[in-house]
Amino acid sequence: MCSGGEDLDQQENAFIRQHGIGEYAKWYLGIDDQEDPDNKGRYKFPYSDFDKVHRCGLLAAESRAGQRKNYDIELAVAHLHGMLEALRLTADHSTRRIRGHQTSQS
Repeated sequence: MCSGGEDLDQQENAFIRQHGIGEYAKWYLGIDDQEDPDNKGRYKFPYSDFDKVHRCGLLAAESRAGQRKNYDIELAVAHLHGMLEALRLTADHSTRRIRGHQTSQS
């Protein structure tokens, strides 16, 4: 996700062939109304690898949104980043609780 180039372009094209442009669009935070809906260039601010949300994708989207003064995108990214962090903390807490339970049983 956090790299670009030809491999990413091939990955995007394969995803569109398999799932369609509508599913592709769901992995982007913004659209360019000037672009055709069937054009990949319409969809801006990716944040995933079409499977999982990635922190580096959110950080990149946040940075680009700030540079371009897209405040609604910045707000959406901040919300997603907060959700991702909450999930991480919950998972960390659950893992610690499970490990603590397992060691007390030994």
